[in-house]
Amino acid sequence: GVRRREGCQVSAPTIMWAAAVDLILDRLQATHGKELNRAVSIGFSAQQHGTVYWKVGAEEKLRGLQPGDTFEKGLSACFTREESPTWQDASTTRQCQEFAHHMGGAGEVARVTGSGPYERFSAIQIRKWLTLPESRASVATTERISLVSSFLASLFCGAYAPIDTADGSGMNLMDLRTRDWNSRALEATVRGAAEPCTAAWLRGLLGQPQDSLSAAPGRRVSAHVAGTYGLPDNCFVALGTGDNPSAAVGTLLLAPGELAVSLGTSDTLQAVLDAPAAPCEGHVFCAASSPHHYLGMLCYRNGSLVRERVMKEWVEHTGRADAGDPWSFLTEALSATPPGNHGKVGLFYDAPEIIPAGARPGTRRYLG
Repeated sequence: GVRRREGCQVSAPTIMWAAAVDLILDRLQATHGKELNRAVSIGFSAQQHGTVYWKVGAEEKLRGLQPGDTFEKGLSACFTREESPTWQDASTTRQCQEFAHHMGGAGEVARVTGSGPYERFSAIQIRKWLTLPESRASVATTERISLVSSFLASLFCGAYAPIDTADGSGMNLMDLRTRDWNSRALEATVRGAAEPCTAAWLRGLLGQPQDSLSAAPGRRVSAHVAGTYGLPDNCFVALGTGDNPSAAVGTLLLAPGELAVSLGTSDTLQAVLDAPAAPCEGHVFCAASSPHHYLGMLCYRNGSLVRERVMKEWVEHTGRADAGDPWSFLTEALSATPPGNHGKVGLFYDAPEIIPAGARPGTRRYLG
């Protein structure tokens, strides 16, 4: 689902996401058409930090889609960047340093936005795009920047959907206390970029963020979606949010003091907070479940994909690759050794790690 290039660049074709929505809705209509016709509302969870860049005139194209049109075909020429940077991208260390310098240091970035400057965060990725000489044409013809979650909501309502504050607080751009874009962070993002790049211009591209639970009676599925896939035309389109805020809601992590551990593509530890803080490591986001709470999170990039790779290598090494469920064999091996493995520890980083910051790819073994 992603393309990897030299220099730790990781991106995904934006139109692939649009095509994926076509495919999902086609399959849902074929298998659950009657249920779709009774849908009351629809919401979205998407990877955090990834950004989508809409071309001038794209919203008009979005509004003009007719029943029977596909997103893939109808929007094929609507993006100024064909590739969207994703959360796995780690190519922006220099931009992190520049952004922190313009904000008064990494600690100040964390105090204002809830996170220090991280390579994958949207402000840093946007800064890289704005300051590349080869980006000038695409910059000049961009009319909107969405997160992946608001991109999905935009497809369903046929117009640009606002960025949700929970997802938007993972961009290094939002002031956690006001739940709005921070002027200094906007300025730090565009500093040194050519015209028309100003803080006010970037604020306009992002639109006004809204809380996940904000009421918006007019935000219904478009005539295109209703006519093509059978959703009722009064089906409410909720704001999309990020996968991490969604995970907190899904695990009923709702009250301050509650903790949850999620073992996914990246591994996270999450906690609900009643006030924002400036973390030395990790993040504080606005909570998706309440406009009065915050979500603290520690994130480790090398999660399930690394575990799966190590598992496959282990079963092949032991000659059990074709002998049933490989995870059960690995579980048996882990159960046969005491916690701590007699002081023998392995750290497996397939990608640059987030915590500890700066840990480069590679395998580290400690034999006790």
